Amino acid sequence: MPEKTKSVLEYHKILELLSSLASCALTESVLLNWKPASTYERACHLLSETEAACAQLVAKGPLTFGELQEIRDALSQAKIGRSLTPAALLTVAKTLSYGRQAIRYGEDAAPVLVPYYERLVQNRPLEELLFSSFVDEETVADGASPELSRIRRKLAAGTNRIKDTLDKMIRSATTQKYLQEAIVTLRGDRYVLPVKAEHRGDVPGLVHDASSSGATLFIEPMSVVEANNELRQLHAEEAREIERILADLSARVAEASEDIITTFETLLKLDCIFARARLSHQMTGVTPKLNDAGKIRILQARHPLLDPKTTVPIDLYLGDEFDTLVITGPNTGGKTVALKTLGLFTLMALSGLRIPAREGSELSFFSSVFADIGDEQSIEQSLSTFSAHMVHQVEILNRADAHSLVLLDELGAGTDPVEGAALAVAILEELRQKGAKIAATTHYSELKLYALSTDGVSNAACEFDVATLRPTYRLLIGVPGKSNAFAISERLGLSASVLDRARALLNEDDIKFEDVLVDLEENRRSAEADREAAARYRREVQLYRNTMEKEYQKLDQKREKMLEDARKKARALIEEAQDEVDEMLHEVQELRKKEDRNALEGALQKTKGNLKKKREKLRESGQKPATGAPVRASDLILGTEVYVPELDDTAYVQTLPDADGNMKLQAGIMTITTNIKDVRLPQKQSSGKKDRSGGMRKGTHLKSSSFSTELDLRGMLVEEAELEVDRYLDQAVMNGLATVTLIHGKGTGALRAWVQQMLRRHPHVRTYRLGTFGEGDSGVTIVELK
Repeated sequence: MPEKTKSVLEYHKILELLSSLASCALTESVLLNWKPASTYERACHLLSETEAACAQLVAKGPLTFGELQEIRDALSQAKIGRSLTPAALLTVAKTLSYGRQAIRYGEDAAPVLVPYYERLVQNRPLEELLFSSFVDEETVADGASPELSRIRRKLAAGTNRIKDTLDKMIRSATTQKYLQEAIVTLRGDRYVLPVKAEHRGDVPGLVHDASSSGATLFIEPMSVVEANNELRQLHAEEAREIERILADLSARVAEASEDIITTFETLLKLDCIFARARLSHQMTGVTPKLNDAGKIRILQARHPLLDPKTTVPIDLYLGDEFDTLVITGPNTGGKTVALKTLGLFTLMALSGLRIPAREGSELSFFSSVFADIGDEQSIEQSLSTFSAHMVHQVEILNRADAHSLVLLDELGAGTDPVEGAALAVAILEELRQKGAKIAATTHYSELKLYALSTDGVSNAACEFDVATLRPTYRLLIGVPGKSNAFAISERLGLSASVLDRARALLNEDDIKFEDVLVDLEENRRSAEADREAAARYRREVQLYRNTMEKEYQKLDQKREKMLEDARKKARALIEEAQDEVDEMLHEVQELRKKEDRNALEGALQKTKGNLKKKREKLRESGQKPATGAPVRASDLILGTEVYVPELDDTAYVQTLPDADGNMKLQAGIMTITTNIKDVRLPQKQSSGKKDRSGGMRKGTHLKSSSFSTELDLRGMLVEEAELEVDRYLDQAVMNGLATVTLIHGKGTGALRAWVQQMLRRHPHVRTYRLGTFGEGDSGVTIVELK
């Protein structure tokens, strides 16, 4: 990949962002020199690693390696028999600890990351031994060996004896008068007293030092000379034991050095992968689908180095229906940003980095990306802007092939417009013959006409709002753009006479072409408005349909429940009747045996009466009691709400009763035929009762009193919150709410920024604002619905 391309596309700034997210300094240096993949397979592999790491970050939180430091030089020293310092051995212990933590973190990892976790080696005994052997990076712990512990106990005891002896001397009235100060101090490794020079003979002992003035002599009293000698011997033994411990630990590290180096290098690779994942989360990136056929389809792309709050997303296509895109429009309208976004996204994808765009975006692998962007004027090389651009374009023409992406800014500019336009067309044709994919910006009308009349070449325009003299930064594929020079000049105060003269100097073909562009722009705006309206209507119809289906399911479930309840009651009544009949038959048989005809006749009449009552009860068991007042025909008009006992629900009059009293009712999405005798006036109901006519009564909504006016998004991921917000706003509109509150919390502000970005384009939202004091401040967003 040409270094000049990476420079003009500011790829190094992406690497700086990436390296800042590394866990350790070693990975930072690796990432600052990260290079795009040189093969399609490698690029796909890098992207799959990043995607898997993103999933792990979401599921398990961050994987960091804290103070991971270089250990390979130290391990090489250990392998040739040299002893390592306590600091180096502790670094090895930390590396083993990070590796063990990463092994645990990598459980259930995606297949693409499994080989990394499998290369990590766990050596818990060595790790614990190294940690337990040192107090810090300079001190060996007492427990590093039994011998060291014994020596240090003797050192502590000997030191205490010496201090006790000297403390007694400085507290003695006899000795105090000879001392410059009543303190015990050290000279070398010997404990001494500061004695006045004139009393040298009054304190027997060895002189080890004198003050600069000579007034004080530092004397080791004879009473502690032998004890100090013993301490010196113990210190020597301590040093030899420490050397032995370090040598032993270094030898153990050397035995495991290959595994430790493998673990260390694998941790560095994992840190690189997870740094890419952290950058993806920071940019709200997605994994683009990567192909090697030159097809590019970027949706809602945001340049990664611009402020996401103010950046206008663009859609960009190339390599499918056309291989060359000619972008036109006014200066500062976003043409160069579009080129840089395309080039930088390509480099990021080849580097295994996700892009700040919408799901479904697609990029292509290119073996080379060439970019001629910016002012190439060079005073030192005596090159004009045109010459400098041409030098670079000649190089591109010599190196480009069918696997190249070429980005050309202001193609043909800096020279005579006629010759420049001709050169621009010729350069585009040469690059197309080589099979390269091309995106170029220009102001030349000749290139707009070339794009309109040439197969495989498409125009694109950076939209400009003449009314406000500001670009909208939207990129419109398939539409040639206008420079809008006259409109801008007029708004900036250029006199009408000058503008009229300028228009008169245009030839007829130029005027007709500009008129065609105006017509195209107006038609495009109208078509876009119609398309947005149609999409909005489709969403509303789908929402209405989903609601009706849910209502139908509820009615169906209610009907099934009513039928099942009726069947259960009927079965119970039949069983009860069967028991009573059996009992009566038994009674009749007993009377027959007694041949009592009068009693027998009475029993039969009683049996018939009981059976008649059971039949009536059975017939009425499936019906609800007819509550409410009877309905008269004069009470009814179309749309009147009535109560239907058979459904245990209300319905609405569709047709008035005929001569026989038959009428049609709308119950939810069902139309039923019944008789006026089988309906009742409904009991008094609240004004907010749901309309069961399958739609909404005039002036009312399907509003539920239990529907919440708040949605709490705290703790949700962006993908989860997106589904919840979209579903909640649909239901809020169906329930007739005018204002709702989205609770996202304050935190880092990332969720709040995403919520407001979604609300900005949501079809149900009229306006939105942050909460004020008492509403939740910046932790909530208040949404006014359409």
